[in-house]
Amino acid sequence: IMTTQPLTLVDIQGALPTVQAIKEIARGGFKIVFQVTIAGKQEALKLVKIPPSDPAAGGEDFVAENIGRVKREIALISRCQSQEVVKLGSITATDALLAGERYVMYSEEFLPGNNLQELTSERRRTGSPAPDFAELKILTLCLLRAVKEAWGMKVVHRDIKPLNVMKTGLPARPFVLLDFGIAFAINETNLTASPTQRAPMGTWRYMAPEMLRPGFRDNISFRSDLYTTAQTVFEYAVGQHPLARTADDLVQTISRIIGQDAALVEDKRIDLPRPFCDLINQMMKKSPALRPGNLDLLIRQMEAIQ
Repeated sequence: IMTTQPLTLVDIQGALPTVQAIKEIARGGFKIVFQVTIAGKQEALKLVKIPPSDPAAGGEDFVAENIGRVKREIALISRCQSQEVVKLGSITATDALLAGERYVMYSEEFLPGNNLQELTSERRRTGSPAPDFAELKILTLCLLRAVKEAWGMKVVHRDIKPLNVMKTGLPARPFVLLDFGIAFAINETNLTASPTQRAPMGTWRYMAPEMLRPGFRDNISFRSDLYTTAQTVFEYAVGQHPLARTADDLVQTISRIIGQDAALVEDKRIDLPRPFCDLINQMMKKSPALRPGNLDLLIRQMEAIQ
């Protein structure tokens, strides 16, 4: 779905003359991310591809939906004050035609470090030690605070997963949540063209069970983000997903999400404190009603675990 032509510095500078250097660092779905230099400072430049109008895909409504999602993401990040959420950079939403494709571009701060997916893959490859409880506790608290920040705006992130969590090495911001591109705002007009006819958005293996049910938009809450937070912490702790397997196809993945209980943390990491395992297990309950219902209390409980 992306252009097959690599984008060059000349391409980017045609729309953004202040950009002095580029290096592609991520690509997936409809988005390309570059590490760029602007006025001597590094930033992460995001290019979101806007598909052409196609009557079979929703026509102009679908085009407007994609543009609306980019603008919503920028607006949401701009409102977040938490250090656990990525900050905007110097480039606001900019339309551009690059290599024959239409994009909306904007920038965020460039964070040092690696995302949790990269770190877990490297650990599997090298056999290096798993993160200890102290690190896992910090990770969990960072994500819970980010979830609380979003829910304070009546927003559900919907895409918490290892790829969207950066381990920075910064003492004040050890883990930072990225990418509000498919966030759901409770009190805003739905962006999705014909939402009842559109598959749920997100990465299937990190999707909460309720997201697969008809009418989920009427009942969605922060508890869906608790589920994916717990999955992310589990995978970073254990080195494997609590449900999905690499060889699974989409039908198997959905079947596991709906009908199979997640693995228990204590069965995979006997060294971790049982109260910590119990909270992670509770956050991964199939029914949202069985997950914690008070974010402040949950954060205090996590802080108290030794």
